[in-house]
Amino acid sequence: MKRCIEDVYNEMDLTCETFPGDTEINPSAYVDASSTFKAGDVAIIFTPDDTHFDIAMECVRKGMHVMVTKPIVQTLDHHLQLAKLAEENNVLVGVEVHKRLGKLPFPAHCIPTTTTDIVCATAAFSLLTELCYSSIMAYSYM
Repeated sequence: MKRCIEDVYNEMDLTCETFPGDTEINPSAYVDASSTFKAGDVAIIFTPDDTHFDIAMECVRKGMHVMVTKPIVQTLDHHLQLAKLAEENNVLVGVEVHKRLGKLPFPAHCIPTTTTDIVCATAAFSLLTELCYSSIMAYSYM
């Protein structure tokens, strides 16, 4: 953090506890980090895709609500396990879909150029928005 943030933004106070520490490598640091929170707190998970499931499960077990960047998990089995545990612990699990709901939810080479393309792109965007909303609702357990 010092090199990437503090050294770049001179006046910014970065006083905080990090997991793992700046000089450590610990793939299970999320276990220590989640133990510093209490039930009802929110975990926001922005880590490599293959780590989402383990971290989310750890946080949900501790009664934390979780927001995970897409994809929440990588397999149907993990999806079912996470949904079941969230329901059992009465917590919410949601998905964050950055770069998906902006003005251009398509790669630059796929930008619609004709009227037909624009109609199709609008329909696709509407469907995508509905699917994302449905996905969030499917993970909502209260």
